[in-house]
Amino acid sequence: MNVDVRVNIINQLRLLRQSTFKDPCTFLDEDVQNAQRAKATQVTINTDWSKKQVIIHNNGEELDNPQKLFSLAESGWDEETQANENPFGMGFFSNISVSNMIEIQSGKFHILFDVETMISTGNTNIQVEPLEEFFPGFQLVLHNFDFNVTSEEQLEERARMLGKFVQDLDVVFNDTLMERKDLTTVDTQSPFAISVTEETCKGWLALSTSFSTGIRIFYRGRFVITLDKYYSEGELHITDAMLTLSAPDRKDVIRDSKYNAFVRLIGEYLEMIATDAALQGSQENQNKYADSIRWYASISKAKNAMKFIVVRCDDTGIRYLRKIISGKGTVQDADMGETARELDPNAVQSESQLEEVVVETEIRNAPKQHEFGGSSYSGGTPLIAESEKQEEPGQQLFSVSRPKFWVDASELHKYEDKVLICKHYDICLVLAQNRFQSQVLSALEADKQVFHLRTLDERILVRVSLTETGLTEREARASMLFDMLSRMVGLNHNAFAIGNLLVSRILTLPEIDVYEEKIESDVVAIHCEEMHKVYVDRSLLRGVELLNHSNPRLALSDYKFILANLTTLVEELSFVTDQTSSRLSEVILQTLGGK
Repeated sequence: MNVDVRVNIINQLRLLRQSTFKDPCTFLDEDVQNAQRAKATQVTINTDWSKKQVIIHNNGEELDNPQKLFSLAESGWDEETQANENPFGMGFFSNISVSNMIEIQSGKFHILFDVETMISTGNTNIQVEPLEEFFPGFQLVLHNFDFNVTSEEQLEERARMLGKFVQDLDVVFNDTLMERKDLTTVDTQSPFAISVTEETCKGWLALSTSFSTGIRIFYRGRFVITLDKYYSEGELHITDAMLTLSAPDRKDVIRDSKYNAFVRLIGEYLEMIATDAALQGSQENQNKYADSIRWYASISKAKNAMKFIVVRCDDTGIRYLRKIISGKGTVQDADMGETARELDPNAVQSESQLEEVVVETEIRNAPKQHEFGGSSYSGGTPLIAESEKQEEPGQQLFSVSRPKFWVDASELHKYEDKVLICKHYDICLVLAQNRFQSQVLSALEADKQVFHLRTLDERILVRVSLTETGLTEREARASMLFDMLSRMVGLNHNAFAIGNLLVSRILTLPEIDVYEEKIESDVVAIHCEEMHKVYVDRSLLRGVELLNHSNPRLALSDYKFILANLTTLVEELSFVTDQTSSRLSEVILQTLGGK
């Protein structure tokens, strides 16, 4: 036994009327599309509230066979239309969702399609009568139109959209010609946009500051769907060759291989726009659109051509950096006890027994301090004045072997101590002006082309050599004075040793295999944590008149020597006692003054 597939026409009509076309203005889209297929150059849409009618007329080809119009899921269009557009044969029936009495005039036919009666009686015959006069084009009169459900304003808005985007015919609504738009004209305030002129896809795309704006997709002038592409916006008009649309109302896209290729194409355009924005956009716009640039731009394509702000940390660079960094840091005082102020003639410098004392230790405080700051930081990425700006393209910047470190300009204030290191060793600092530049620079860290400023772990070793520690009588007198000062601040040993002092600073930056050694020729006193002592170069005693070391009484020359060098001595002594230099000075001066 054979079984045939059968369709209940009445139930099909009922379904089409009630639930198939969810958009109440779909019928306008379909009627305009049918006009395009009929080679029309104009569609007129007129509303009559009093008669509850919507009249739609196009000046295209006339109807030659009414049966083609009323054959569900069969297309009566010519071979060219069927090949290019893949019509579903359902468009005309969208009209029954808004009207239960449809009147048609075209060529030599006058047709009444009484949907209500057909559904209630089950009689599928349609009344077709000949016209006495030839009727040019194709006209629909939708009777019993409910303007409370689909308002005249909604119809006008849909007509305006169709008129704007349908390119091959004019749309007239209530005697007003709708304005047409060039599909490739960019329609956005975004400074980062591009026209799309593919054979199967035309329109425009742009970066957006909104996370969820999306890209509107149109088919033959009719809106289909909004494609969710974050931080982007646009309007794209596609053909059947680009996407497969869902039946029957073409209000969705089939997620097939064509769709995946389409999404990739959009991604390529957005990458091109974002990469160009990263390279050519103004700093203000780059900051405003930082999220979208970071989302789409190609790091590999941008890094070599991108221009980075490079600050050489010399005096000129520091003047700029001071504008965005705040100085900070506090020191707490400590209590001091009473102590005597007599000289001890028996005090002997223990280092005199050694030919050379060599100490190598990681530095706690650089021998030379570089003051920095002096201004307030209010947050945000600073605008860089043209006179202070030095821009270098990535290809040039990262091809130079000299080490470079980078930091987000808005976070520069967090790394004040690191900037001091850059200044001391003349290291260039790259300032990221936005989040995409930060992303690019972060990626370059993997190739060891640049490093974040926070990783500048300045392994500074100070190598101290004290030689010829045997003392002359004058130097022995100075050693006695140093012993007295040590006892004044509460120590039970002489914290100072005199000799020929040689201080070298060794900088190592493990990230970039840097080793640099520099003689600190102007250092006359330095604290050595490992020995818990302050080593003093004998050059500090040049030109100083001191008594014989055997005299235990303080002389005027002793006071002069102590006062002349007090600042240098207490600065280093503070590390031995863990007390501030100001507090040490106060104690020593009060003790010397007999208080």
